[in-house]
Amino acid sequence: MRAVIAVISDLSTDMRVQKHAEILKEMGYSVKLVGRHCGRTPLLLQDGIKAIRIRIPFRKGPLMYLFFNAALLVHLLIRRADLYLSNDLDTLLPSRIASLLCGKPLVYDAHEYFTGQYGLPERRVKYSIWKGLEKRLLPGMKNMMAHEVGHRFFYHLYPNIRKPVRPNWLDEGLATYAGMEASGWGATGYGFNAIVEAVKTSKPLWTALANLDRLQESAESLELFYGTAATVIYHICTSYSEQALKQLLTEYNGSADLPQAIQKTLGISYAEFEEKWASLVQDIARHANDGTQFYELLQKSKA
Repeated sequence: MRAVIAVISDLSTDMRVQKHAEILKEMGYSVKLVGRHCGRTPLLLQDGIKAIRIRIPFRKGPLMYLFFNAALLVHLLIRRADLYLSNDLDTLLPSRIASLLCGKPLVYDAHEYFTGQYGLPERRVKYSIWKGLEKRLLPGMKNMMAHEVGHRFFYHLYPNIRKPVRPNWLDEGLATYAGMEASGWGATGYGFNAIVEAVKTSKPLWTALANLDRLQESAESLELFYGTAATVIYHICTSYSEQALKQLLTEYNGSADLPQAIQKTLGISYAEFEEKWASLVQDIARHANDGTQFYELLQKSKA
């Protein structure tokens, strides 16, 4: 069985795509990554995973998207596969066409809420184009990874949590939590393997929520960022309740003061909440052999 993963970003720094490839390989697929040529950075891939970098004459702007999508479509139709995985809206059109023409399944992973990116709605022409594609392509999608659905759900209920002044770990933690629970990715250890490795090897582990967003600054720590952010949400749901999470988000959506929202809904100070969360994560990581076991122990930590 052959699987193709399409992404417009740099394959050498997109850890999410490499993780998808590793999981598909474990499922028995021969995996090929297809991305855009962004330089000569070497790729370190496992056996059974190949990569193609498409060269196009433009590095940014509308022509970059147009040329890449055209080249991607040609490649997907020539090199047919048994499964197509499209990462984000900017690769979905050629992937959807190839899937329909070849009669093979398509999985869509919109890790970001593409048309909800900060600043895009104000750029009306670009926004209308991407929004139009979204409206035409997403209806009828049977296999859409739940991270994107999680973003949409929480943005609808709590629109203020994605404002620039709010911590990004909360936004991504909620979506990662929703994706893990809905799709079963938590059981694969996604994001949690990095936590276990960090604790086992005595690497610095961010235990201060104010600094958690810094993990996004390095491609090597992105998986650690998503896994750690998700543990904050798991901690609230397991140590308190899902109803407590709902009350916290409602309060924070209206007040913009996270410490105050935690104090009011959970009944403890922000510092105490942070200390209990950090202690729980480190304790579980010390007893877990891998990310899958970390997830299992996290589920058993319910109050």
